[in-house]
Amino acid sequence: MVLVSPGKVCCDLVLLEGECVVDETVLTGESVPVRKTCYDIELHGATYRPDTFGNCMLYNGTVVAASRGGAPGRQAVAIVAATSFNTAKG
Repeated sequence: MVLVSPGKVCCDLVLLEGECVVDETVLTGESVPVRKTCYDIELHGATYRPDTFGNCMLYNGTVVAASRGGAPGRQAVAIVAATSFNTAKG
């Protein structure tokens, strides 16, 4: 588990709790930050697929501009999905 705070993301992460605003310019070229929401197992199902649930992914090389946890006083929480050459950036 990883506590997500503002700064550069060093691996691919699946957001499990909270939400983030992410600058994905290095991947997409888009200059507008993207809102990421947490993966909800009850809503999305038990099988996670990064190609289907990209709105839950924080990608290697992107920058978290802001994050907040699912409850007041808590931080966003994620789990590592990929590192090194196995990330979306490669």
